[in-house]
Amino acid sequence: MSKSTHQSQSNWYFCGMETDCKVMAGEVLGRFVDRGRCEELCRLCPRYGARWGCPPLDDADCGLLSMPRVAVAVVSGVDADADLRALRAAGEAVMLRYERATGGRAAALPGDCPYCGGEECARVAGRRCRHEESVRPSLEAMGVDVCALSASLGYPMEWGGRALTLVAALGFDGPDEAVASLGADLLTALTRQGRAD
Repeated sequence: MSKSTHQSQSNWYFCGMETDCKVMAGEVLGRFVDRGRCEELCRLCPRYGARWGCPPLDDADCGLLSMPRVAVAVVSGVDADADLRALRAAGEAVMLRYERATGGRAAALPGDCPYCGGEECARVAGRRCRHEESVRPSLEAMGVDVCALSASLGYPMEWGGRALTLVAALGFDGPDEAVASLGADLLTALTRQGRAD
């Protein structure tokens, strides 16, 4: 039987997945941001300008980048064969709950938007997002070098393996205690979803 264990103040492990949540000053996260480079790379993707969570983004969409404190949650050991859309939806529910509780701003987990069930994004037709209360851009879409950020936290990303590393973040202005359980809550949600698949 698998058991969740608390390994350190911010590090949790369950069923092969591990999460670590670090709080940093907003300017520290800023060291990993290059919106111009991101825009350049994203232009190569067919989703560029065709999804509300994708670039081009305005400054309001990237509000997390101007927050004084940022909690970065890294989840490693995610099965590459998992239903990533379902995992993203489960993880984002946690991030949005913390966003509302702290008055902060969350970043989405990477991957396809889980909210429209495969329908064409309203952005393609020039309409407002049907789920704007839930849709957030990912850190990558905001121009954050997630590989460098994850590596700086002790979780270098490996490409082509059987396990993925996901990175989420929450910008907030308040005490660290407000996000003390973010990593554990995120891991619990992803583990439950993984069992449901």
